[in-house]
Amino acid sequence: MIELKKQIKEIDKLIEKQYNIILKEPHDKGEHGKFDMRHLIQDAKYETGLNPNMKATFTNIIYSTFGILNNFISWEKIEDFRENIELIDVLQNIALINIRKLPGVASSDDKEIENTYTAHKLLLLKQIEIINPDIIIGGGTINYLYTDLKLSKADKKTLTKFENVNNYPKAYFTADKKIIIETCHPAARVSQEVYCNNIISGVKYWHSHMNK
Repeated sequence: MIELKKQIKEIDKLIEKQYNIILKEPHDKGEHGKFDMRHLIQDAKYETGLNPNMKATFTNIIYSTFGILNNFISWEKIEDFRENIELIDVLQNIALINIRKLPGVASSDDKEIENTYTAHKLLLLKQIEIINPDIIIGGGTINYLYTDLKLSKADKKTLTKFENVNNYPKAYFTADKKIIIETCHPAARVSQEVYCNNIISGVKYWHSHMNK
C-alpha cells in the first residue's frame, strides 16, 4: 500500500511520450510489492540482454515499438535483440500504465480489473492526459476505457493489413488525430510476427493518413 501511494503521489513526474501501452496489472513474482514499472523499464537491459523476468511481456513490445520508431520496418527485418541488445533501449520511448496498480498472478481476473478501473479511473485518465500520447496500444484493456476515451463506431477503422487473431486487433482514429489499437496482451500465445506486424502496419497507415 505504501508503494501504491508513492506512485499516485508522483504522478506529476510523468512526462509526455508519443507511445503509450496500457495493460491490466503487473505480475507478482514474489517480490513483495517491488513492482514499480518505471524502474523495471529503466533497468530492463542487462549486460547479457533483456531482464529474464520481462521476456514474456516485453519481447513483442520491443519489436513492435522498434518497428514503429524506425520508419515502420516490419518484424522480419528487425535484428534479434539477443544479438544486438541495444534494441532493448527502445523501451525508454514508451510509457506503460497498468489499470490495476497492485500486482496480480499469471492470469488476470477481468471482473477485478473492471472494478479497479471503475473505482480509480480518474487516476488512470489523468496519467493518460499527462503522457499525452499520439499512439495508444491496449493489451485487452481498451474495452474498459472505451466510453471515457470518447470512442465510437465512427472512429473504428477496418485495416486490410491486419491479420485477425481472436478478433484482434481493432484500430480507432480519434478526432484529435491519435490512434488507439486494441490487441491481445503482448505475452499472448500468438505468432510474434503477426502480433508485431499488425501494430506496426496499423500505426504506419494512421501516420500516412492523419494529416489528410
